[in-house]
Amino acid sequence: MRHLHSLLSGHITQFIPGLVNDPGLSAFIEAVNKVYMQSQDPANNATNQEVKIKQLVVSGIAENPAISDFQEHKGVGSFEIDLAKRKSVFSENAAAMLGLNVEETAFSENLLLNLRKYVHAEDLQNLDQQWIRAMQLKKDLRSDFRVVYSDGKITYLDWNVNNIFSEDGKLVCITGTLHDMTDRILNERNSATARLIIENSPTVLLRWRQEEGWPVEYISENVRQFGYTADDFISGQIRYDQIIYKDDLKRINSEVQSHQEQGTRLYIQVYRIVTKTGEIRWVEDRTMVEDDAAGDVIYHQGLLTDITDKIKAENALAESENRFRSVVQNSSDITSIISAKGIVTYKSPAFYRIFGYEPEMILGKSVFQLIHPDDLPAVMDSFKEIAEGRKPARLVVRYKHENGDWISLEVKASNELNNPAINGIVINSRDVTERINNQEQLVEYAATLEKINRELDQFAYIISHDLKAPLRAISNLSVWIEEDLEGKLDDGSLKNFDLLRSRIKRMESLITGVLEYSRAGRIKSELQPLNLNALVREIFEQIAFPENFTIEIQEDLPTLAGEKIAIEQVFSNYISNTLKYNKNEAPFIKIKAWDEGNFYRFSVSDNGPGIDPQFHNKIFEIFQTLNARDQVESTGVGLAIVKKIVEEKGGRVWVESSPGEGAEFFFTLPKNLQ
Repeated sequence: MRHLHSLLSGHITQFIPGLVNDPGLSAFIEAVNKVYMQSQDPANNATNQEVKIKQLVVSGIAENPAISDFQEHKGVGSFEIDLAKRKSVFSENAAAMLGLNVEETAFSENLLLNLRKYVHAEDLQNLDQQWIRAMQLKKDLRSDFRVVYSDGKITYLDWNVNNIFSEDGKLVCITGTLHDMTDRILNERNSATARLIIENSPTVLLRWRQEEGWPVEYISENVRQFGYTADDFISGQIRYDQIIYKDDLKRINSEVQSHQEQGTRLYIQVYRIVTKTGEIRWVEDRTMVEDDAAGDVIYHQGLLTDITDKIKAENALAESENRFRSVVQNSSDITSIISAKGIVTYKSPAFYRIFGYEPEMILGKSVFQLIHPDDLPAVMDSFKEIAEGRKPARLVVRYKHENGDWISLEVKASNELNNPAINGIVINSRDVTERINNQEQLVEYAATLEKINRELDQFAYIISHDLKAPLRAISNLSVWIEEDLEGKLDDGSLKNFDLLRSRIKRMESLITGVLEYSRAGRIKSELQPLNLNALVREIFEQIAFPENFTIEIQEDLPTLAGEKIAIEQVFSNYISNTLKYNKNEAPFIKIKAWDEGNFYRFSVSDNGPGIDPQFHNKIFEIFQTLNARDQVESTGVGLAIVKKIVEEKGGRVWVESSPGEGAEFFFTLPKNLQ
């Protein structure tokens, strides 16, 4: 009997987990023993005896009301399907867990189909495969699966099946239990989810005892963000007060003591901790206290959040605000804030320094009261535009000084009415009184200069005319005298008359050169596209070159927008200069150009006598020549005119040459000529 009792206990433990320690277990075993003794057949061997015991256990469980109530309470059901007797027994709880009523569990050809009727579609194939394998191996079966009830509710079941086979290997009986695992699985999932949330949360959960050193009883695993493990604290290797930054520990202890004395249940502290690697981090600690039955504090529960980045951002913001405040306080520019109705709510210190007012004279008053009457219409229009969200143009506004003078301000405004931190129109202003006065003076100077230039042109024209008139009279007079004394003058006298007229012609050329030089760069004409290949060829056609002169013009000279007369003067003077001094037996002249980014570089080269480097700068000065005028007739003005025009346009001139090696004259011009 003792052996039977042990055998029953083992089977019941297998079929109904959790029942083995129940007080009703002994009574149930005695009931099963009684059934067993009534049906025992001494001829049965040990195997058949164990099979009977399994059947008795299941049928006894199913038919005993006390056990059925226990099953329902514990979420357990049992069943037996006797294939030989074509009989099935399901406890009410087993049938209900499968979504069936008791009638549906009665033995029939559809019984097995009914049993899998509500099995979750995702679990059905796996369950069928496990069942087939158990039949093939003639083994018992244990499987977990879900049942979906008609109302959509899902239950998780643990199915323990004992398959009983006859000696010839045929399945004769199926017994087993069903255990509702739903609560346990959902609790495990919820616990796993909560644990995952905590471990991935930036907030560390902490519980420490109200003892010296604050020994930690629990700390969440995400404390690893500070380099520690939970076991470092729970094992006692590290006390919590050991990681608080030394400069903060005294304050924290004092605050905790103060909260306890005041009976504070929940309080917040901000302090620094030291990570395992020695890094200092700022944390916010939200602490709640736990009392014992006597009302004494025994535990502190904390929520620890790393706020280092927040502290750094706040410090950076504060530093930025201090810098901005310092800039505004010391800036000579004025910052103002006015309301939507034009009332002044803020003026930076620069305003009071510049205008001499006290704050109480300005704040709360209309911004328009001190604006010059002539500027007020434009200011009102601009104010309306900015209030409507449009972007107004910069304005120059005259504002009245405390002493009655008018100061000119350049004003730019932006609409910050929707910015809660400002709630107004921000106006940035700068004192431009000196600039305005300088601009007005420049206008006056320009007008005066233009008048002087006109007078200079008129003077130069008059001087030119008045000087040339006597020269022409002398030249004419010399011709008349020579005609009147025809045949009476010797060769010396005739030569002197020729010399006189050549000097008169030189004087006329000199006067013309001075007039052209005075006008060079001052007389403006309309800008037009200039095809330099065409322009240079036109100059060559106007100048009578000897037939032995070779002329080479680069085919792709650029086209640029400029003043035709000025550019013609530059090329014409260079070309004439080459013709005048080149006495080579096979003379040539070459015109070339290069693109140098924002500039074009041009050159006019020849194979003439060349120029000593010591005179490379002198030749561009007015009235300077390298040969006596009796040898080569020259005014010494041409290259000076070139230099004046080119430099006025923003370019430069130079020459590269050595005696006997010819010369190459260079000049540059901006691509965008003004």
